Amino acid sequence: MYTKVAPLEHSPRLNAGSTGLRFTSDLERPRGLLLRSAAQPAAQNTEAGIPLAVVMLAIIVTTFMATPVTAQTGASRSTDESIRAAIVLLDQLEQSQTRPIDTANLDGVNELIIAVEKADPTNPWLAYLYGRSFALMGRAGDAIDKLRKFTETREGRNEWKAFRTLGDLFVEQYPQLARAEYRNAEALKANDPTIIFGLSRCAYGIGEPQEALRLARQVAQWGEGRNVRYVSHLARMLIANELWSQADQTAATALEIAQQDAGKNSGRRDPLLVVDQQYQLTIDLLGARIKLRGATVDSSLQLARAIRERANLRQTISLFDVLDILEATVKAGDVRRRPEVLQEYAETLAEVGRTAEAKEQFERLLKLQPGNTSAREWLSGAKPDERQP
Repeated sequence: MYTKVAPLEHSPRLNAGSTGLRFTSDLERPRGLLLRSAAQPAAQNTEAGIPLAVVMLAIIVTTFMATPVTAQTGASRSTDESIRAAIVLLDQLEQSQTRPIDTANLDGVNELIIAVEKADPTNPWLAYLYGRSFALMGRAGDAIDKLRKFTETREGRNEWKAFRTLGDLFVEQYPQLARAEYRNAEALKANDPTIIFGLSRCAYGIGEPQEALRLARQVAQWGEGRNVRYVSHLARMLIANELWSQADQTAATALEIAQQDAGKNSGRRDPLLVVDQQYQLTIDLLGARIKLRGATVDSSLQLARAIRERANLRQTISLFDVLDILEATVKAGDVRRRPEVLQEYAETLAEVGRTAEAKEQFERLLKLQPGNTSAREWLSGAKPDERQP
């Protein structure tokens, strides 16, 4: 049994004021939250085999054409309301299966942070908001600094997600340290699946595969067994314990869940990246079994098919990077002089399944080039529901 962390009674880092105890350490200005991250390409893009030059070009175009961030979102809110709203947004962004997330998705959080800091620059929750934002952006060192400072405050000592996030930041390289943070979180929030998931990862990293599997089985039942992250983790723990038949079935279930989610969210990149991760799981499973038992015709054929299907998927994923570049170009330039850019943009939208937007751009193209054959053919071949506004 773990001992619950007691609230902080006295600390030299706190002082009393008209609004209560407040964190006194200097906090980084919010304008730096997004700008520095632009120099850090998204890890999932390189993992998915997308050329780094393409990613960097999209980042450069988007950065130069972006409009300045304003504090309008939090302007009409009280400080407490802005903090709560920022936490809600962070919770939603945390559901993404990919890390780090697109920094553009943090615009709303950034605006709320600006509003809070403007109204109360020593508010202790600023460190928490910064820490979780940095964690999502992949800036682990900055996130750890902010969250550790926050957990030294009265508010932070009782916020379980601060400890859970610290565990997430440590788990890959320092599983023992992560386990301590997860247990602090567990003392404040028992039976939370994200904590159990983290503890399973710690056990595996420390060299306790059976304990890792026990916890993985427990967390995989969460959400009626349809959470792809937890099911995929269970499959990997089954592999670690060489339970091959169960691993086969569980990996197949994880891939099925991911594919169904991608089908329900056509036109989005993130669900496809999750499918890509499940193909990697399948490839790892087949490779591990072949290494242990030797190759058979069936296992070799399964592996070849999985690699081929993943390669086809990655071609589709790469179209989203093409789309990012074209979208920034269309927004930045005068397409009346270069209608071929608009045509390329419309065709790419159609390829990734964003048909309503493709229709809008093809119609825009026809206004510039009434005789454009590609636009006329696509619009005439669109389904009736796709032609509706």
